[in-house]
Amino acid sequence: VVVVLFGFHEMVYFHEKMFVQL
Repeated sequence: VVVVLFGFHEMVYFHEKMFVQL
């Protein structure tokens, strides 16, 4: 469960980072 939450957090952070660059 912890790994899934960590993976989801990383995905959200990466998505926000890409959105900011755009």
